[in-house]
Amino acid sequence: MKKIDLGIVGLGILSQTVHLPSFYKNKNFKLRALCDHNKNLLNPISYKYNIKNTYTDINQMIKNEKLDAIACIVQRPNTFKIAKKILASNINLFVEKPVALNSFEAKTLVKLQKRKNLKLVISYMKRSDNAVIYLKKLLQKKNYGDLLFTSYQSFIGRPKPREKEFFQHQSKLRRKKYSLNKTNLSRKKIFEKYLNSQCHSINLLRFLFGKINIKNVNLSKQGEGSVVFESKKKDLIELTNKYLLDEKIFECLSLNFSKGVIQLFLQNPFKKNSYSKVIIKKGKEILSVKYFKNWCFKNQSQNLFNYLKNNKKSVLSTANEGMEDIKIVEKIFKKL
Repeated sequence: MKKIDLGIVGLGILSQTVHLPSFYKNKNFKLRALCDHNKNLLNPISYKYNIKNTYTDINQMIKNEKLDAIACIVQRPNTFKIAKKILASNINLFVEKPVALNSFEAKTLVKLQKRKNLKLVISYMKRSDNAVIYLKKLLQKKNYGDLLFTSYQSFIGRPKPREKEFFQHQSKLRRKKYSLNKTNLSRKKIFEKYLNSQCHSINLLRFLFGKINIKNVNLSKQGEGSVVFESKKKDLIELTNKYLLDEKIFECLSLNFSKGVIQLFLQNPFKKNSYSKVIIKKGKEILSVKYFKNWCFKNQSQNLFNYLKNNKKSVLSTANEGMEDIKIVEKIFKKL
């Protein structure tokens, strides 16, 4: 089967540590071109991955390269305008979450994608985690009685690069400009920080439970705390988030049924040899523990290839789903 000719736009920490390695190791993709405004990043990275065609201008890359798709992994405030340019150029798009910083921009991309009949996939890699797929199948079997309550703990730290050879942007001013880890963030930046971290969680909840509505919001001024949702089946789901100052990431989804408890512990995708696991309990007794060691980003790259080639229904997130995630976060912040 013919490989997917892929271009990469943006060579920051996410691109270097997860996306480039996962696409490079997947032999169904051919990395044709790299684009970044910073030549100091382009040169060593293109050498590392043996990619000859490099650009500092995305317009030139689009003009010169014949690409099946482009992966857009740029700073959040720049995602919308670059994504719009790629779709307008009739190229399929894979984009880091969130797809935009507000629902109006997201809706613009959804309309453009539909009008151009293109594929726009958002990098919600948790949906490609084998543990998540396993849990979704367990929920469909309905063997555990009535669902009484669901809690999702999302404690997000500041992970270090997964790859040993990470080339950092030399401009401290630029890194400071885009950082969301500063103290005394503006309300706009607090919203952006919550959107960036918790659109993942909200998307995962919607993947597992379908449509969810906001019941209660109890967040601090810094965007930490809890939000309670209600599913279409009237099940209550509490999402609790906190920002950690170290490298750790802890994400646990606990589903409390009348006949037992199912817990999903998600892998830290930035840590090698990390794994996800699903634990099933009845009272204090552990009935089963299943471990899932496949890297979710590796799975995601293969799912993307299958979707682009075969056009089959996929676990991957559509642009419309990404837009709905942003709408939910906007509603949450309107209640603060």
